[in-house]
Amino acid sequence: ALLRLAEARREGRWADMERSARIVLRADPLNETATIARAESELMAGSKAMAMEILDQYVEDLGDRSGQIALPATLLRKRISERRTEWGSSPVAPLIGREALMSDLTAAIMAASDGQGGAYLLRGASGIGKTRLSDEARAFAEMAGFRAVHVRVQATLSRHPLSVTLSLVAQLLELRGASGCTPLAMSLLRNTTSPERSERLHTATTTTPEELAWAISSLLEALSDEHKLFIQLDDLHHCDPESLALLRRLTPASRSLRIVWLAASRIGRSLEELAPDGSAGFIALNVPPLSRESSLELARTYARKGTHQRSETELAHLAHLSGGNPLFLRELAGLRSPAMDVRSTPASLRKIILERLSELTHFESRILQVVGLLGSHATVHRVRSMMRSGPEDFVGSL
Repeated sequence: ALLRLAEARREGRWADMERSARIVLRADPLNETATIARAESELMAGSKAMAMEILDQYVEDLGDRSGQIALPATLLRKRISERRTEWGSSPVAPLIGREALMSDLTAAIMAASDGQGGAYLLRGASGIGKTRLSDEARAFAEMAGFRAVHVRVQATLSRHPLSVTLSLVAQLLELRGASGCTPLAMSLLRNTTSPERSERLHTATTTTPEELAWAISSLLEALSDEHKLFIQLDDLHHCDPESLALLRRLTPASRSLRIVWLAASRIGRSLEELAPDGSAGFIALNVPPLSRESSLELARTYARKGTHQRSETELAHLAHLSGGNPLFLRELAGLRSPAMDVRSTPASLRKIILERLSELTHFESRILQVVGLLGSHATVHRVRSMMRSGPEDFVGSL
């Protein structure tokens, strides 16, 4: 049961971890590993109060035997109570079909605890679950004692030089231990993130990229002596080119620090050089569509939590229509019609589809229009013939 517990924890299967912990505790009520696992599973389900109650009861049951024995439980309780933001409400559905990716991320987090940091880039389509994975990994890191810094890249700032860098550095400077970097680096960073500088994002800075990279590296090194750091960057496909160039400089140095970088992005040409082969910069982790089995399991979960009764056939149809996209599946599961009338696209899906269409080139849009016109008769030969294009342009656009 302890082995199953450890495997479930590594893969982020919190409900399975909780079940294994209960089995262990029936045989050994004061088992430390199982008690902490129960508290962690409650915490990841959004029940901070229950997690603290479990830990308090454990320390009380130890009685005179507490002290060093209860230290791990006491440390976890301290992390929970000191967290300034809420752990969040219980998610609509558990994380399903992402065990391999969560195993990679939890392993990276535990390695960073021992000073072997790294940088990882989750890549996938809109709605595929990149942010959910990032949030889950961040919560796991915070349970392990990491300080989290979160930057969501705004599309409106994608053309503003260093906008992402300024947002990240401003948060890092607020952490305890920032003053440990060199005075020259601190002065440079303070000047870079000053309100006056922020108002001039469209202008060139007198600070060179090399100087800024050195200053931020000095800050990260100082912070790593004080904390274990988890840096989360969401929607990195909106990142400005100057910040991307800086990230390529910063992440290799983190391999010897207690720092985990986790970015999430839709797949795009501008990001390919950020994670070319793992030899420099970020290591790419592709987030694929859910398997048929995982999609069906997720559909069943939504059905149990929803107000509409669904037959197994209807759930299988929903899973197929979603194409393995968790967001699509959630929206489809919320449709009222038991006949699965999906002619009216939910607003959230329309937004994603329109956003994706807006990124297509004129040539790619024409291909899509021709395919729509031909429908089920759209073979490669017919589309190429109607487009009157060469094979190189056509294949590249696909």
